[in-house]
Amino acid sequence: MMINEIPTSQRVVAITFDDGPNPVYTPQVLEIFSEAKGKATFFMIGEQMRNHPDVVKQVCDQGHEIGNHTFTHPKLSELSLEDCLKEIEETEKLIEEMAGRKPVVFRPPYLSGYGLFTPGDGLSHDWCIKFRGTRLGTARCGAYPGEIKSCGEKW
Repeated sequence: MMINEIPTSQRVVAITFDDGPNPVYTPQVLEIFSEAKGKATFFMIGEQMRNHPDVVKQVCDQGHEIGNHTFTHPKLSELSLEDCLKEIEETEKLIEEMAGRKPVVFRPPYLSGYGLFTPGDGLSHDWCIKFRGTRLGTARCGAYPGEIKSCGEKW
């Protein structure tokens, strides 16, 4: 099932980050969420998790959700079914190993290639937090109740 919003009248937004963990930006994002007493979902790449286990631990310790974003961030549409499953399953095992629980969410790399999100859908790069304290106001102004905002940690 593909989800890009949650029906609600409450003034809440789900914020997600892709392509991490990033040793520079993830700790900055975690600090912002700690100050705001908020939570996010981090869709992590298996290779990045192996390279930065301390950052994965930080995300877990602060109570954020970790989602599966494949092991090497390939275009799944260009892989065999067997290779797709390997990408997903290997990362699922790694998340369970490092976070102590299986992921309950998966986001394929290159969302626009899967018809989920297209340019102009509200997932613009100028919304995302690049550095601590920047662009957060833009995010608040552009959100609607139940929206899921997506950022790449490398942007």
